Parts: sequence; structure tokens; C-alpha cells
Amino acid sequence: TLKNEVDQLSKIQHNYNKDLFELYRRRNAARQNP
Repeated sequence: TLKNEVDQLSKIQHNYNKDLFELYRRRNAARQNP
């Protein structure tokens, strides 16, 4: 159903944002401790 697809998409989106945030955090940490 459409709702299932939407749920699936928002789950993917959520994971993507989490990965992005993690990447960003690591880059900042690396910049502060060369």
C-alpha cells in the first residue's frame, strides 16, 4: 500500500540523516584534533 511505501521511505530518510550527522560529527572532531 501507499502508506507502507511512505513508511519505508521515511525510514530510509531517517537512516540517511543519521549517517550524515555521524559523518559531520567525525569531520568536526578530526578538524579539532589534527
